[in-house]
Amino acid sequence: MKRMLPALAVLLALAPAKAQSQADDYDELRLGQYVITTQRSYTKGDAGGILRVHQDGLLVHSQRTTGPFGAWIIHQPPTDVTGDGVLDLVALERTGGANCCRVYHVFSLGEHFEKVGEIDTGHGGWEEPVFVNLDTDPQLEIGFRDDTFAYWQVSLAGSPMPGVVVEFRNGAFRLDAQAMRQPPTIRLDDSEVPFDETNLASLAQEISRDGEWQGRGPSSISPGPPAELWSAMLGLIYSGNARLAWELLDRTWPDEFVAREGQERTFTKGEWRALFLNQLSQSPYWEDLRELNRGNLQ
Repeated sequence: MKRMLPALAVLLALAPAKAQSQADDYDELRLGQYVITTQRSYTKGDAGGILRVHQDGLLVHSQRTTGPFGAWIIHQPPTDVTGDGVLDLVALERTGGANCCRVYHVFSLGEHFEKVGEIDTGHGGWEEPVFVNLDTDPQLEIGFRDDTFAYWQVSLAGSPMPGVVVEFRNGAFRLDAQAMRQPPTIRLDDSEVPFDETNLASLAQEISRDGEWQGRGPSSISPGPPAELWSAMLGLIYSGNARLAWELLDRTWPDEFVAREGQERTFTKGEWRALFLNQLSQSPYWEDLRELNRGNLQ
């Protein structure tokens, strides 16, 4: 079940309806002193994409894709992403392969060419990130999905990918706490509803009765909590409401239930919570999430 924050919903509403599906064999962009080219080779032993940047006729950057099935795409017209008054190039590297992956590289096109940073959308690249200014700060906000929980205990199709909003701050792309922090909501009957006692009780009952607990669900490998549980928990955590995520876990975990992983290992609610937190800590925005949740991620 995919969840998104209200701010991200606004951003993604501005996105193209369909991501670009094919890279041209050759593309060129001229901007003042810069000439930026992308090229894709199909030659055996030399297959893949290559990005080249020339400044005043000199090659200042050359980068190949990480694999032979990859391609480079100039994602959008250069714009000031970081808010320093200098245009930035956003170059998309598609690595190729099933369901994966897209990395957005950001380069400053100032007097001195340099790489600013990158945004790795991984398996969440089926929705293009959106670059837009949501506030009065000069830097742009960027909305996309965090794929940290892709394939965690379920298939990719069933993997929750919470929305994030980042901005360039202190030399890196960091979570925008103002855009991320929202009043707590949960998803019930395909609608976002307030996190109150009535709605919490309804969702907890719904999750507690899910067939996944007995290993009868459509994505079951062995008995355990359904993805709907940690999808709802992630929605609360990514909006700054981790304390309520733990309350939801306590309300939904059946009494004396011990989940089983395959045929060899079982784990209690406390152990499952530790596994969940360990996976969450793999997010590139882990430290920002801890700050957003004010000490409640432990």
